[in-house]
Amino acid sequence: MYKLLIADDDEIICRGLGTCIPWEENNIEITGLVYDGEMALECVEREKPDIVIVDINMPFMDGIEFSYAVRQNYPEIKIIMLTAYKEFAYAQKAVKLQVFEYLTKPFTNEEVLEAVRRAADALEEERNYRSRIQRNLGMIQEKNLEELTLYGTAEEETIKNSGICSPENYFQAVILYLRRIPGEKEGGKHALIEDEVALRMAADKLRTLISREKDCSLFLQSNRIVLVFEYKDRNAGKKVRERITGIMGEIAKEDTVFLAGGVGRVCHGAERLPSSYQEAVYALEQRYGYGNRSVILYTAVQGKAAEYDVELPAVRKRLQEGVQLRSSEKIRQEVECLFQKLKRTGKANLPSVQFLLVELLRFCWEMTEEGELYETFLKQYGQLFSRMIAARNLWELREAADMYFNNLYNYLDAQNTTDIEKRVNQAVEFIKENFPDPDLNLNDVARHVNLSASYLGNSIKKYKKTSYVSLLNQIRIDNAKKLLARPDIKTYEVAFLVGFNSSQYFSSSFKKSTGMTPGAYRESAFAKQNGVG
Repeated sequence: MYKLLIADDDEIICRGLGTCIPWEENNIEITGLVYDGEMALECVEREKPDIVIVDINMPFMDGIEFSYAVRQNYPEIKIIMLTAYKEFAYAQKAVKLQVFEYLTKPFTNEEVLEAVRRAADALEEERNYRSRIQRNLGMIQEKNLEELTLYGTAEEETIKNSGICSPENYFQAVILYLRRIPGEKEGGKHALIEDEVALRMAADKLRTLISREKDCSLFLQSNRIVLVFEYKDRNAGKKVRERITGIMGEIAKEDTVFLAGGVGRVCHGAERLPSSYQEAVYALEQRYGYGNRSVILYTAVQGKAAEYDVELPAVRKRLQEGVQLRSSEKIRQEVECLFQKLKRTGKANLPSVQFLLVELLRFCWEMTEEGELYETFLKQYGQLFSRMIAARNLWELREAADMYFNNLYNYLDAQNTTDIEKRVNQAVEFIKENFPDPDLNLNDVARHVNLSASYLGNSIKKYKKTSYVSLLNQIRIDNAKKLLARPDIKTYEVAFLVGFNSSQYFSSSFKKSTGMTPGAYRESAFAKQNGVG
């Protein structure tokens, strides 16, 4: 409801406006009926109304003086001014004070009600606008914080708008990983969507929790929540485990959620924040050696890889290579090696390993780039989890996992790589047709040939012996050479015609490729055309 104050020195009019109009039905609450300007101002300060109906001619403080005082201290309040005066001077003053509406007596109750409705609508629109602005500012702040945390930018504007107090303070990065345990009949698509929903709900709850704190900010990065703690004293970081444990208890109270946190060391200065972040990444990658709700400190796992060396990024990379090479043998070896390590250490937490295997299986099927097969796997997602959870030891877990890995092996054995090479050639042709587009990126090309960006990038390296960026730049430079030989096109125009956003980057790339600056190349081309040299 919107709060409405009515101020008129005519008590009959004042009470009539307060009682003869169906305010509650229109989502309006009367917060006061007063008869002079001073009382009205006191009521404003006490009740903080949203809308004020005020008579222009009142004792002690008239409507103009009252409106001036309100606009000075409460500019968001909508003022509707009533007057029997029709003089233009009064109307001018009301306009200058940004009075929302100006009603001349006599007026009807319907006219007053409509004016208040319009004021309420304007308030609603302004509040929605402010809310959108606030959300956008929050998103910008989190994006800047992400850039600072991941890359350690030195740009003052990014640092200023990242939410940190001072780049000279102490900082510590923490990464929270959250996954739901799906039901037996739950499909993978639904499970993945619900994972995303659970993560965002946790992030929203966490934003509310840390809004009361002055030393913590967050941003979402992929399927993780990244927290950045800021301290004036390095020793404040000693309480981080206790704080993260408390946060976990608040954002995920149910047992159907797997939650782990990786904690980097405290570093001095915002420019070193990426180091703490990378340490948190490393600590979190060890989560499958720990139980649910574990807080894993980098200092606790540093140098202990020999005891539990299931390095998830390395495992995923080798599995990806195996899938892209269509080599079931390479994946078999990796899975065998994984279980040997788990068996040898004897330290692996069984529920955690269940999540590890499901994650690796899903990753492998996703990397096949076969949509229908991936869909089939996702439909079995809940059933797969149930089989894994039912395993009582590592041997039974291996048995359950092998059944799903065997399906993958059979698929890979039936494949060959000739089709991929054709798609790479199609990608090259697409690049040659679209190189002038400065926004052309690997994702665009990959969509054209129905491959993932990472898969296409690796395939270009395999079949073309170069990277996507190098290939694109070379195609642009080859076309730039043709344009530089034309006297009707200025040198600086060539960069943009072939797709470079920056003439400086074009010049450096051109010289790196040809050993000459664009200007020198042009002079050489003109000389050859004129039979000189």
